[in-house]
Amino acid sequence: MNNLDLQPLNILFIASYYVPYMIGGAEKMLKIHAESLAQRGHHVTIATLGPQSGIVKESPVNGVDIIRMPVRNLFWPLETRKSYIQKISWHLIDCYNPMHFHDLKQVIREVRPQLVICESIAGWSPAIWKEIASFNLPVLQFVHDQSFLCGKGIMFKNGHYCSKPCLDCRILRLGYLISSRYVSHFIFVSHSQQQFYKECHFPKVPSTVIYNAEPLSLEKKNEIWNPTKVMRIGILGTLTRHKGLLNLIKAFKLLKGRFELFVGGNFGSEAFHNETLLLVDDDPRIHLMGRVNSDDFFRHMDLTVVPSLWFESFGLVAVESCAKQVPIVVSNFGGLTEIVQEGINGLSCDTTNIKSLAMTIQKIHDDEQLYKRLVEGTHSSIAKFIDVNGMTDQIELLSQSVLKR
Repeated sequence: MNNLDLQPLNILFIASYYVPYMIGGAEKMLKIHAESLAQRGHHVTIATLGPQSGIVKESPVNGVDIIRMPVRNLFWPLETRKSYIQKISWHLIDCYNPMHFHDLKQVIREVRPQLVICESIAGWSPAIWKEIASFNLPVLQFVHDQSFLCGKGIMFKNGHYCSKPCLDCRILRLGYLISSRYVSHFIFVSHSQQQFYKECHFPKVPSTVIYNAEPLSLEKKNEIWNPTKVMRIGILGTLTRHKGLLNLIKAFKLLKGRFELFVGGNFGSEAFHNETLLLVDDDPRIHLMGRVNSDDFFRHMDLTVVPSLWFESFGLVAVESCAKQVPIVVSNFGGLTEIVQEGINGLSCDTTNIKSLAMTIQKIHDDEQLYKRLVEGTHSSIAKFIDVNGMTDQIELLSQSVLKR
């Protein structure tokens, strides 16, 4: 059945969003986790949220059963933008919201799982941890971002990264801290993230690190950049202030040589889009491409920059870039530092410092031998981040461990 010869398990996943609501990396990893376990013969059910008013059982997708639940809060989070007061009220309710208990009991009694794996649980409320534990079921909780510490999940405020939760977030996330004792084991996606949570005194129960892994195909570039050509720099993802796009544009304008900047992804807000347009100032070398196919995007890039100003827990985009043999420049803190191997597949720098960012990109451009080494090192450097079997082995071993406690 699998590499570990385990007996098939009946596993219930709980998550905020699932297909077709693919918001970001957390949802992508949930799909990989669930489907890889199902492929190994485990019975996998996902209880997820949706905009409908009742509980809906959907047709299985790739061997995974899906139960769509209503949001028992003020609104469905993916609706049109809400006011500040509405958002704060939603988060206050989410701190400890027992309104999902009846639905959850119904699902648990129907599915009869042996353990529960929670992923992103915004909208469910951490109150579900206690309810799950009342059925004597072990609970594994993946931690994909900083949402257990911060209402926005990004630890970024007034243009700056937060080194610890502010008073508002400590209040908004008190329910998470109190309820965390009902979780059997927390799973972090990088050692940096695990250490950061530890410094914030969360959680009080055991934790481990299981790196994200994506089933990517490794491709060699047909033609490697050289100094006679324009260097094509790419940034890809949801475009928000904390992703560092404005700093990259400012750094780009300091570069000396032939460069073009390609910006892939949708903007998080119209206001930020307009601010970016003002900074671009009709520079013909900067291309705002909108939503793009990531594979096609990276095939046409010579260098990827991930200039995050917040604490990235992991950074799948950096792995995806390396899979297409495109070196990376990333922030020098957070989970990205565990993907970049300095001088092997890329370089890290202080992306909050525009000159530092510009100098790092310029260094790669001006040293052809360094660039070639980085290209050559991309594939081998991400072996563990594309090893889905290895990641699934670790999830199975941990599941087996908590079931024996």
